[in-house]
Amino acid sequence: MTSDDTALTFLVSEDMIATGQADAVSFMKRLVAAAPAIHGLGPSTTAAIEGFRRTGKLPTTDGNTNGAVMRALPIGWALPIDNAQDRREWVVELSRATHPGPEAMTGACVGAACASWAIEGASAAQLLEIAQDESRAAVKAHPADARIIDLLAAVAAKTWQPAGSAKDMDPYETLTRAIWCVVHGRSSADSVLAAVRMGGDTDTVAALVGGLVGCRMEPEDVRREMTWIRDVRLPDDGVVQHAANASPTSA
Repeated sequence: MTSDDTALTFLVSEDMIATGQADAVSFMKRLVAAAPAIHGLGPSTTAAIEGFRRTGKLPTTDGNTNGAVMRALPIGWALPIDNAQDRREWVVELSRATHPGPEAMTGACVGAACASWAIEGASAAQLLEIAQDESRAAVKAHPADARIIDLLAAVAAKTWQPAGSAKDMDPYETLTRAIWCVVHGRSSADSVLAAVRMGGDTDTVAALVGGLVGCRMEPEDVRREMTWIRDVRLPDDGVVQHAANASPTSA
């Protein structure tokens, strides 16, 4: 079956379709209602939900884990590549619902940029360049730890390797692992399998990789290449089609 990352990806999509934008409070209300049915929610998201239930307010501190990175992909898919300013503003707005930390927001900005270009058919090498460019802009804008710039530079230099000592839910580590898998995978299926084989927070890394490589494929190509899909309990077809058919101007 799919994990909380898939469930939250669709939840983000549904909320953007309903509101026509990214809205942290609207998304949080939807998340609070859906949370009992979503298994495996991360620590930052769980804490934000509990805090919102108690106070009706969004978190202002902490939340520096990797949940915002995964949830940024639908923003990249919804907005065209030449609308970087709105894309960045939407990422910040959505991230503050559960992940107001500067590194979480920086990673989410990079993830959204890659998603925006991936759905337009950018190659793996181009996505790495986009990630590097966006990381420099995002680190400066938030401001955040500049470590992500060095990590992506190491991927480009082919010197980066996943470290077993790295924190599984670190947004920078998660993003770097995903980009590395996309760049080094011989196929889309190989990229996803590489994410799983790394260990750690594999469902989030693999979901990111799947989102980046899968969004540029036709459904029949995904089914043919990722043969395990037939064994997966996927979300309801109606939910998938509703998100897929939404126009960028209404999402």
